Amino acid sequence: MPPKPGEVRKDRLIAGLATTGILIATALLSYFALSRELGLKYVAPVVGINAVLVILIWLATRPPTLRIDVGDVSYVTPVSRKRMSRSEVSVIFRGHGYTGTRSARPGLLSYYAFIGAKGRVGLLVPARWFTDESMAAVAQRLKVPIRGDFSESVRSTANPRRYL
Repeated sequence: MPPKPGEVRKDRLIAGLATTGILIATALLSYFALSRELGLKYVAPVVGINAVLVILIWLATRPPTLRIDVGDVSYVTPVSRKRMSRSEVSVIFRGHGYTGTRSARPGLLSYYAFIGAKGRVGLLVPARWFTDESMAAVAQRLKVPIRGDFSESVRSTANPRRYL
């Protein structure tokens, strides 16, 4: 399932602007270092560090995908892949998800929570990437109900009967 085109465009614009800024700063720094005869010993580390930053920006802004295979549902990001057995999904719930972090403001992000029959949250998919229509299509394909309106919180374990 592809992500929202608007979110992808926004992230690519941010990545493009950040990369352009890094390249301009690298070019200016290199020009001033070479014009003052400081040599390549100062330019090479700057170019190397900026190349790493550009690669990290590229990785961070690649959109995630939600895949439904024969045996499992997987949420794939550039740096991780989370899976849940397709037969285990009993409900998709729209709510504020438990992120597992010790953030000062937990639960401020909206998620689609794929909840198993035993109440375990198998996948948390950020709502910013996918539309309600695309998630409704996923729920229909998985033959599970989709509930909630992003107003309730979902913990790491939940009672799925509560959402039916």
